[in-house]
Amino acid sequence: MKRIFFSIILTFAAFSIVSAQTANKNKKIEQELLKIEQEMNDAYNRRDKATILRYLADDYFEAAPNGKIFDRITVASRAEKNPPELKFKDVISEVRLLVEGNMAVMNYRIDAQVQGGEKNGRVYSTRVTDVFTRKAGRWLIAASHASDIEQTQPGK
Repeated sequence: MKRIFFSIILTFAAFSIVSAQTANKNKKIEQELLKIEQEMNDAYNRRDKATILRYLADDYFEAAPNGKIFDRITVASRAEKNPPELKFKDVISEVRLLVEGNMAVMNYRIDAQVQGGEKNGRVYSTRVTDVFTRKAGRWLIAASHASDIEQTQPGK
């Protein structure tokens, strides 16, 4: 009886240690991926196509809210087309992460406040899902999907 009890306790302890290590590893990966997301957002504000391309896998594609599919060159080129006076202040929240080997799926909400231009102060809210792949020790975005979050009016 003591052996069974000891075996159960030992199994539970081992499971707890493995679970804690996995949680710590996923938290580290989450921080790495959030840093990439922030660097990508900053690159859009700077109209820095080279930085954007550095984080997109060669076979990257994006499914836009309107259902269109774009390749990495098209997505990176969008940054260059933004008017110079237009910038966005981005806040990422509601992060969810799944990691399996060299693949990770991150889902988050981004609230982007327009700074400058005729829509100054307006906030666009979007739900984003990015699929990351780890190649040669680096995380790259392999695919993205974004859905606009409907803006509600007070009292409705």
